Amino acid sequence: MILDPTLFAAVGPRNAAAAFLVLNFAITLPLVARAVRICRWDSVLPAAIAAACTVPVGAWILAVADPLALRWALCAIVLLMLMLIVSGLRYTGEPHVAASMGVGAVAGLLGGIGQVAGP
Repeated sequence: MILDPTLFAAVGPRNAAAAFLVLNFAITLPLVARAVRICRWDSVLPAAIAAACTVPVGAWILAVADPLALRWALCAIVLLMLMLIVSGLRYTGEPHVAASMGVGAVAGLLGGIGQVAGP
């Protein structure tokens, strides 16, 4: 997340999104086998379905939005998410389907816009 605002500002949102897609794929591929075994599918599947539905909307926004405005919006979003992580704020309750879908929808939208699906 530290690199995101810098890359968005340096090369623009479209190029940064493509670079992060390749980088994230390479980094997470080795983790998939273990994650599939320990995954809580009752909360992950609704989030994944919602994310799959909103990624195209985010990609559309990436394609049509003003690059300068999008660049700074993405920088602000990443910094806000970083502040959430640093604050220590955590959801400790049992995840409900609606909450999982909401998180998935936001993650898909942000993932489609700039490969910043969330903390």
